[in-house]
Amino acid sequence: MARTTLYTDYLEADYGVDAGSDGTITGADIMAGLNLNISADPYPDNFTITGPNAVAIFTNDPPKTDLSGLRIAKDGYKAIYFAWNFNYTGTSDPEKDAVLVRP
Repeated sequence: MARTTLYTDYLEADYGVDAGSDGTITGADIMAGLNLNISADPYPDNFTITGPNAVAIFTNDPPKTDLSGLRIAKDGYKAIYFAWNFNYTGTSDPEKDAVLVRP
């Protein structure tokens, strides 16, 4: 998956490793103020941004420096990408709702 068209061309990112985002993640940009535990996901991926149009929306807590979510607006499309299975977001429906109601 590391060098797929989805990652390199559409998301402007480089895939990291399987289970690279395990643990707590912190919201940035449009997700600022959210702190989620995604450790229930057995294989949350991670990545780094490579292009000018992608913006980090979830970072992995230190000491990690990679990312777990981004937003992108490019060439007539917009996307939000989470590198984990959303059903493993947080520990309650209000935590999931907090992500879904963001602009």
